[in-house]
Amino acid sequence: MVDLGRVVRFGTFELDLDAGVLHRHGRRVPLQEQPARILGLLVRRPGELVTREELRQLVWTDDTFVEFDASLNAAITKIRRALGDSASAPRFIETVPKRGYRFLADVQELQPGSGSAPGAVAPPAATAPPSAASSDIEARRSWTDLSRRYKAALLGIVAAAVLGGWLLFAGSARRSPAPLVRSLTVQPFEVHGEEVHPNLGSELAVAIGRRLGRLQTLVVKPWPPGAAGDPRALSRELGVDARLSGVATRTGQQLAIALRIVSTDGARALWEDVVDVPVSDLMWLESQIAQRVGAALNVPMSGKERAALARHMTENVDAYQWFLRGRLHFERRTSRDLREAIAAFERATASDPSYALAYAWVANAYSPISYFGFAPPWETGPAQRAAAEKALLLDAGLAEAHLGLALVLGFHERRWGDAEAAFRRALELDPNYATGHHWYALLLQTLGRFDEALNERRRAIEIDPLTPMLGVSLGGLYLAMRRPDQAIDAVERTLEHYPHFWYARLVRGQALAQLGRHREALQDLLDAERTAPDNFMVTSSVVAALAATGEAHEARRRVAEAERLARSTFVPAVDLGLMRIALGDIDVAFDWLRQSCDIREPRLMGIGSHPGVDPIRKDPRFPELLACVGLPASPWRAPADPSVSTRALRPEAGLPRALR
Repeated sequence: MVDLGRVVRFGTFELDLDAGVLHRHGRRVPLQEQPARILGLLVRRPGELVTREELRQLVWTDDTFVEFDASLNAAITKIRRALGDSASAPRFIETVPKRGYRFLADVQELQPGSGSAPGAVAPPAATAPPSAASSDIEARRSWTDLSRRYKAALLGIVAAAVLGGWLLFAGSARRSPAPLVRSLTVQPFEVHGEEVHPNLGSELAVAIGRRLGRLQTLVVKPWPPGAAGDPRALSRELGVDARLSGVATRTGQQLAIALRIVSTDGARALWEDVVDVPVSDLMWLESQIAQRVGAALNVPMSGKERAALARHMTENVDAYQWFLRGRLHFERRTSRDLREAIAAFERATASDPSYALAYAWVANAYSPISYFGFAPPWETGPAQRAAAEKALLLDAGLAEAHLGLALVLGFHERRWGDAEAAFRRALELDPNYATGHHWYALLLQTLGRFDEALNERRRAIEIDPLTPMLGVSLGGLYLAMRRPDQAIDAVERTLEHYPHFWYARLVRGQALAQLGRHREALQDLLDAERTAPDNFMVTSSVVAALAATGEAHEARRRVAEAERLARSTFVPAVDLGLMRIALGDIDVAFDWLRQSCDIREPRLMGIGSHPGVDPIRKDPRFPELLACVGLPASPWRAPADPSVSTRALRPEAGLPRALR
């Protein structure tokens, strides 16, 4: 293999081998990461045969669940399209039938300063802080340049005045590297101006944080969703050195983002800059900002990490706008919003059929819909698998796509070993993927591997300490381990920030019920039901609490209403089974649970440790249910911690008083 420099030229094209960025006549040519990697391999061996097997080993991994031939053919087609090449009369890439490919053109290494690809982002030449005089000159130059472009807008738009004031704050508009920042959070950006997507600021923060979080030498902790209050206090609670914030201002067809890195110790700005793009290039903002911040922090980066910062997920602005809309709906997590999210992600894929990340989010949006029982599994499972496979076909290196497939393999198809391999691959690609650790923990919990699940839960919270679902899910794991006191502690930390989060109220109510504090449990569960009225996961727990407090009539009324509704619409059979267990109607409960197993409801997979089935664990029919979902013998065991009340954890404690 030829040892080439960072940038090479062939024909009228220039390729940055590290970043995987292709240019022609100084203009960037859209090319996704996987095709760019293949092109880089071919360019490094001009005139030589590169076999299909070599490409498979170098670009695809053994644990990638995609059709290799179709994926490789699609990637080669994209390369030829980018180069304007032809399979029948090739100028660059020749197909050697049944063997592989050969790069035909001469390849020239470009030395630094010899005209490497314009537009490629490189770290700033200055690596030491400038003098005070040079800082002032740079500040005045930056402001002068900005004023010349936006003079009319700054005079007429208040938001742009905020932008200008920020740049002039304390005379510190420096573009020098920010010193000694090795941990960071990204605050949602402020957005000003008309016709700017309402979710742009928060989504930019999430996406930039994810990109920077893949750097091995930088710790990035996500900003808590919907968090308000003092940013410095939140930064201190997250335990980071600094926070990145931004103000986006649209004037006409231009969008300017004023960036600032501020020390957690005070209000001192460590670094400031402005990114200015046409609105039509909105989808390039994530990579541009991430590259500038990475350079400013002076973080050591490998070529692979530089490429990850620079990659564009889509070149289509309409697709990106639909993706933003999908993410906005997804974060609300209601049944209606999750469906709206899927519709928006699908519109994104229609606008750009090569948008792998949008396909991955179609797959991942089906997971909460399926898990919470908002739609039947015979609809969600196949749709989720199809979207995940398409995402992997387009980009086998996308962690989100491997996660989507892992969820299907485990919770729909009960292929536990394959699911675990897909989870591990997702986390290998992105070790700081908190959502990946979250779902992997649920798989381990389902299989009764509680210690491993606890490690994954703690890792997710270490990465993302204030996102509410992660803390509450730790409480859910403690419930499965029969540690209700610890479950309450975990959940109450979340409730301090999100007092009305329905899932937190649900888990705390279930923990109080485990401790025998049924009246308090009922209050929490009714609060959860008011917030999530269409969630039968909550309804089943309310029925159990009503039965435990002697309100059997109201409990039976709710069960009758749920079963009546199930005749005309989808109601999760697992929840109907749990309601019947709470009432002591064990034969009817088994009928519902068998139906749940037959239709492959994802949440039935949790029966191995679900407290709601404790009253039927000794029934001879229970092992049949475990076998139906492919689980080993019930992983539940008495807690080793003597401080936990074993009386509250006896299986009969979940029965109505009249049936004990």
